[in-house]
Amino acid sequence: MLVLRGLTVAAILSVGLAAFRLSFVTLRELAVMAGIGPADAWLFPVVIDVTTATAAVLALVSSDRHVRLWFTWVLSVGTVVSIAGNAVHAATHGERLPTWACVLVASVAPIALLVDVHGVILLLRSATAPELATDSAPAEFVAAPAVPTRVEVEEPRVLEPVPDPPMVAVSVAVTAQPRPLPIARPFVPVIPS
Repeated sequence: MLVLRGLTVAAILSVGLAAFRLSFVTLRELAVMAGIGPADAWLFPVVIDVTTATAAVLALVSSDRHVRLWFTWVLSVGTVVSIAGNAVHAATHGERLPTWACVLVASVAPIALLVDVHGVILLLRSATAPELATDSAPAEFVAAPAVPTRVEVEEPRVLEPVPDPPMVAVSVAVTAQPRPLPIARPFVPVIPS
């Protein structure tokens, strides 16, 4: 079983390297067709493939949910860009790309730079985030109290009338206190002149 497993891993690595090489060459030629000089055209597939491969690894190993979602998104978009680039190369038969396609190829590198910088920031934040637990021991989970699945409701009881309390006569003496009257101001008529 160990030999079979080793042969399987070797076969997968061989196919992966061959696919990488073919995609690399195709994307490099696409960059030349978009007007990027032959000396720098090899950087175009590096930007796409390294970003995508790094995102694949980080999407698998990251324990932070937000970081994992970000790199899963980068992996998906990077894969689509790589496949689209290979398809455009095949469809154009090695001819110069139209202007709109050259614009798209030229915009891949700065977009990848922004995506990669954001990914590094996410990684740094997740690495420096304070731990929720105060010690290095794994957190223990506390079971929540059981919630009844069926609620028992009592039948309403008929209440018996309660007799009125006995009346008690109370006498209260009230003394009136004089209230001061407001001071009246004399009325002075105004006579127009």
